[in-house]
Amino acid sequence: MDQTEVTNGQFKKFVEETGYVTIAEREIDWEEMKKQLPPGTPKPHDSILQPGSLIFKKAKSKVPNLYDYSQWWDWKIGANWKQPYGKGSSIEGKENFPVVHIALEDALAYCQWA
Repeated sequence: MDQTEVTNGQFKKFVEETGYVTIAEREIDWEEMKKQLPPGTPKPHDSILQPGSLIFKKAKSKVPNLYDYSQWWDWKIGANWKQPYGKGSSIEGKENFPVVHIALEDALAYCQWA
């Protein structure tokens, strides 16, 4: 564990030196994914089955059900550490901000490199 969060700048250096691709950037392999789903789950349309990440959204009013995560999170195709709000966004000027949209596998790869 480090004293502070890993920054965008630090993670960028890791990616540049290793060529690492995060989970949020990887193409989705339906055959692999359906192993983790109940049998018979239908394949989503290709327009939906794309890499991305969850983005926090502020609730517009009081939330009626604290267990309904969809009140705070939106799936955004194209969201990843380089494009934190989806396609067209960037981390430019945010090199010292903590890196986001990183999965455990990504964090472990960074730690092994560091």
